[in-house]
Amino acid sequence: MSGTRATLRNTGTPLYAGDTLQPLPAGAPDTYVGGFSSYHTGAVNVLLADGTTRALETTIDPQFLQRLGNRADGSLLDWTTGH
Repeated sequence: MSGTRATLRNTGTPLYAGDTLQPLPAGAPDTYVGGFSSYHTGAVNVLLADGTTRALETTIDPQFLQRLGNRADGSLLDWTTGH
């Protein structure tokens, strides 16, 4: 893993799905990582630490998405409610 935009993503950036991958914002610093994106319309496929795969819709609650990316917050997530 190189630790660059090629290998890192974060859950603090909204999901992007569409005909093209998430563009780099104009004027973004070299350290900008960005979020997850996909060529699939309306959803981004992700692999979770337990080995399951999920399609996360771009309408996902931003707080729920952030909690997915934090393994040390001590909270359990409810996939049925999105909380």
